[in-house]
Amino acid sequence: MNNQLQTLHDVLKDWPLWPILNQYEQTACDFIPLEQGLTNENWLVTLPNENNQQFVIRINAKNAKTLNIHHQNEYEIVERISKLGICPAISYNDPDFKYWVRPYISGYTLAEHQSAGFEISEDLEQVAKLLLSTHKQPIEKHWPSVNTYVRTEFFWAQTLPKPSMQNPNLQQLKQELDTALQPNNHLVCLCHMDTNTHNWIKNKNGTLNLIDWEYAGLGDPIWDLAVFSDSAKLSLSEEKKLLSFYGDYTVDQLHLAKLQMEYLSILWFAVQENTDSNTLYCELKNLAARASIKTDQAL
Repeated sequence: MNNQLQTLHDVLKDWPLWPILNQYEQTACDFIPLEQGLTNENWLVTLPNENNQQFVIRINAKNAKTLNIHHQNEYEIVERISKLGICPAISYNDPDFKYWVRPYISGYTLAEHQSAGFEISEDLEQVAKLLLSTHKQPIEKHWPSVNTYVRTEFFWAQTLPKPSMQNPNLQQLKQELDTALQPNNHLVCLCHMDTNTHNWIKNKNGTLNLIDWEYAGLGDPIWDLAVFSDSAKLSLSEEKKLLSFYGDYTVDQLHLAKLQMEYLSILWFAVQENTDSNTLYCELKNLAARASIKTDQAL
């Protein structure tokens, strides 16, 4: 039995605790591994009933603390957001936050939508309104604060001490980027923080759902717009259209936020995938050059 199957086998011991699913024998259900994300392991369960109801078992990554993920807060946030129809509610949550079970959303991601050659411009209004609804939600003070500077420092602290990263040029780049991409004072609200096109699912009715809230916290709402814009590779005209639906921000503010989130993303991958020092240096050097141009333009 491979590690993936063993992990599923361990989780299935709790089957009697799962609402709806526990009405059926495990052996009568189909289990299919879903395309794995960058952190968690997911299984699709199809029940042997008339509707062939489907659920997702998400088994959380063991390196959650390393990636600054707080699953208890994520659970609270999802419970809040699911009441708005933005994402499905959790059917069962493991008390130790090792996994949870939720209904499966039948549809396709916006990433798949784009790969099939469809324009994403038709979805921009719905994306903007869904994010606006999220950002207007009441917040809890104990939810994690999301500050790009604090989070980059968190990842730098895990990256720089490695023997393979003893490169003085990295320290210099860090100083340049920290200065150029320092976040300004901003509105604090509930943010998803990983609004890439793989996390948007469009159901058969054309309604969008936003899943995977593990990085959510209290931050600057423009970061959600920035991650989406970058992931969707929006053109300038599409960015303007997105901002016209959302309001509040200029294109220049959006582009600065995209650089801030790219900085965070590069360091996240450095921790998650053990990026070698040369690759990290080249990626950060490229980012620093673009950040310098953006800073000069703002002066």
